[in-house]
Amino acid sequence: MRLESRRDLLRLGALGAVSAVVPACSDANGDDGSSAGDGLTGAGKGGHAGKAGGSATGIAGKGGRAGGAGTGGNKGHAGTGATGGTGAVGGAPGMNRPGFPTIGSCGSSLPTLPEPSALVSIPKRPDPFKLGAGTRITTKAAWACRRAELKGLAEKYIYGVMPPKPSSVTAMPMGNKLFITCTDGGTSITFSITVSKPSSAVGPAPAIVGLSGSSLGGVPSGIGSITFDNSQLAQQANQTSRNKGLFFDLYGKEVAGSSACIAWAWGVSRIIDALEQVDMGINPARLGVTGCSRNGKGALVAGIWDDRIALAIPEESGSGGVSSWRVAAQENLEQAGGVQTASEIVAENVWLSTAFETFARGDITKLPIDQHEVIAIRAPLPMLIIENSSQLWLGPKSCYASGRAAFQVWTALGRPDTMGFSQYGDGSHCAFQTQNSGPHVTAFCKRFLLGDDSVDTAFVGVRSDDKNGATEGYEDWVDWDTPTLSDV
Repeated sequence: MRLESRRDLLRLGALGAVSAVVPACSDANGDDGSSAGDGLTGAGKGGHAGKAGGSATGIAGKGGRAGGAGTGGNKGHAGTGATGGTGAVGGAPGMNRPGFPTIGSCGSSLPTLPEPSALVSIPKRPDPFKLGAGTRITTKAAWACRRAELKGLAEKYIYGVMPPKPSSVTAMPMGNKLFITCTDGGTSITFSITVSKPSSAVGPAPAIVGLSGSSLGGVPSGIGSITFDNSQLAQQANQTSRNKGLFFDLYGKEVAGSSACIAWAWGVSRIIDALEQVDMGINPARLGVTGCSRNGKGALVAGIWDDRIALAIPEESGSGGVSSWRVAAQENLEQAGGVQTASEIVAENVWLSTAFETFARGDITKLPIDQHEVIAIRAPLPMLIIENSSQLWLGPKSCYASGRAAFQVWTALGRPDTMGFSQYGDGSHCAFQTQNSGPHVTAFCKRFLLGDDSVDTAFVGVRSDDKNGATEGYEDWVDWDTPTLSDV
């Protein structure tokens, strides 16, 4: 799909919900085979076919099964039905994540997303279970449509345009470096990552992609690291960084005004594409993503945009990440300043889109989505949020409110064991609280990256101390309940 059609989807209000407007069993012609079928419930649309003359085993979509070998000589067609598409992966490990939650595809077109002039004030946190048409979902299957709708709202009003996969993604290993070249519309860019495979690993190892590195503690042995200098894709010095970086060089005016966060998330997706092609000793089906502070915002966005990510661990992302916009405004008044609000963040940097400035500089209650719903886009896939209640700037009350509200979605979907919120305040910014949050990171990594299904993650839930009044007043911002969703 070309970017121009992506703009058409914006006008139709279906952005971020491509699966919602494509039938579950698709027979479209495949592009060069570097990606898998969606296969989220074992019946996703077919993946891309192998290149002409190629022959490689396909990578299954999450919940799907691997496609057959590509047929040499001609450009193939995409797989259909429950079978993941054919892929040209050449040696990378297959997608295999037994026991992971699955997400169906939305079987109907989404309503047109409202324009800013049509929006009304929503003083409290919006109901994550209420569709744009005004009705609440009643089944777990219906979450797929609400999820797609929320992704469209987040893209339109907060983060900006997420282009589809470019026409070509190639990878060139050089020692522990992997150089990734993306080509679209006759323009190419190249960026690099540094890959560190654990010395104890036998076979492909799980790894955590760290945006500008990682400050996580509690990561168990046997997990590699991938360092991604995300500022290559989108600069983040200050407001003058708008539209600067390789992402904007590749797509130009089509993504003008988009956020640095969406560019970084796009970059993480290209890293996964590359690791699916080249064997670096890393299992692309067992990748985590993390980052702290500004890079934690990017890790959150990457986690909600690419379901191939096995575990998202945003750390101390605060405003523009986990913190609730509505609650932060009030929390800042209660604290007589010191909490980052929407109006402040847009004056500081380019982490959010220019479209968001309408709300940040005006009435934030007219924003039809809040960050608990952004977080919930990830549901029911694994997510562990780390925050720091000693850092008032992050908005401890706002972060707790978002984390607890988002957790209700995982609960309603029957998977509270795949989401955790851990907020403690015993150290400085991005100085990981090993004594408190460390066991939570260990448990989530062992289960979802190392694949040990015997590990209990349900014990984490929503945890916070009460520094800076972090846990106070949650109920004041909620006027909806957590529904009991039926299985069908």
